[in-house]
Order: sequence, then structure tokens, then C-alpha cells
Amino acid sequence: MRVRKYICLHVVAGLALTIMSGPVLGGSTNTIYVYGGSFSQNIPADADATRGWMEDAVLTVPDHLIMCDVDVFLSIRHTAAFDLQLFLVGPSGDAVTLNTSDPFDGYYEGADYIATTFDDEADAGIADARPPFEGSFQPRDSLTIFDGQDAYGPWRLVVYDAYYLDTGHLESFVLRVAASVPEDPISVPAPPAVGLAFLGLAMASRLRAKAVRPVLRTGRRPSRGLSAPASS
Repeated sequence: MRVRKYICLHVVAGLALTIMSGPVLGGSTNTIYVYGGSFSQNIPADADATRGWMEDAVLTVPDHLIMCDVDVFLSIRHTAAFDLQLFLVGPSGDAVTLNTSDPFDGYYEGADYIATTFDDEADAGIADARPPFEGSFQPRDSLTIFDGQDAYGPWRLVVYDAYYLDTGHLESFVLRVAASVPEDPISVPAPPAVGLAFLGLAMASRLRAKAVRPVLRTGRRPSRGLSAPASS
């Protein structure tokens, strides 16, 4: 029984390695995709009003990408940046507040969002900045809500002008998506199963020889039914 066990172990090992050999993913890299561009939309949409909603700026991501990071780039010309409330709505319906002003926190003067990037990894928060908002800022709400979601579909920039007198327009809206993409698979060869099976047989033969020899050396010689001659 001991010999048979060694034969089976090596045959099974050969089969297992044959099954396991094949493509193996060597890791993944993050690829950056950029969508969007120029827009020309009044804030508010009603040309006769100085308070109200802008018509949503919509860009469509045509690719199925599992996101690991999202940044928003925009440029807005508006005579009172304090008036604006900015929201990003993803294809899933999840919404993030990019910036909003609370009059109870104090009014500030200044115009425009000039090439403004909302990035969770930025050094400063938009809440601590003042217009013109130029550079990279952390949004009011984290964009990590989109992590792990599919980027495919329409994204909307929603803008509300909450106070009278001042107006403006949206110039650009861009979405920058980082998605994890697997690297090319690496083929890992395994030793041939047949070779391992023969190796098992060879080792089994050696084990059989080792198991039999001690019996022949130490075992008792069989009797043939003859009594040894009596000594005189």
C-alpha cells in the first residue's frame, strides 16, 4: 500500500501542474481617460433672469470602465462666484456637491472659476478658497462615491444661480477618469504531467526494492518439513 501511495501522489501532482499552467495576470495599471470639452451655456438658462438653473451640461462616456478615481475640470465666467451651486451627477444617479456657498458662513466677493479642477487628492479644499477659483481643490463632497462604479453613460454638471443681479456662462466641462486595466496575461509553463508520472513510477520501484530487501535479510528461512539430523 505504501508504494501505491507514492505512485498516486506523483501522478496527481503532474495532472495538477498541467491544469494550473496557463495564463496568469501579472497585475494591473491605472489608465487615464478624458471626456468632455467646450460648452457655451448661460447661467441661468433664461436670458431674461438673473436667478435660476443653468441647462444641465451633459457629457457621455462611451466606454465601460470600472473607476478608481474621478476628477472634474471646469471653467465658468460669472460675475459673482458666491451665487453658484455646483453639482456632479453620475450615470448611477449619485450626486456630489462640488461647491456651494452658505450666507451664514459669510459672504465673499469675486468672480469666476478659471480652469478649476475638483480633485480629492488636492492640497486645499474649495471651502477654504476664494475666487477666482483657479487650480486644484478638494470638492465639498468626496468624489470617491463613484469608485468601483461603471463610468459608462451620461454625466451631468448641474449649476444653480441662487441669487439675483449677477449672470455668467459655462465655458468648459471635462471629466478625467482613472480606471484599473489588467496587464497582459503571463503564461507560466508547468512540467509535463507524463514526465512526473514516470518519475513517480521510478521512485515507487526504488521504494519497493528497499521494502523487500530487509525481509529477505532478516526473515526466517521456510521449513521444508525435514528435521535436522540428530547429533551423535
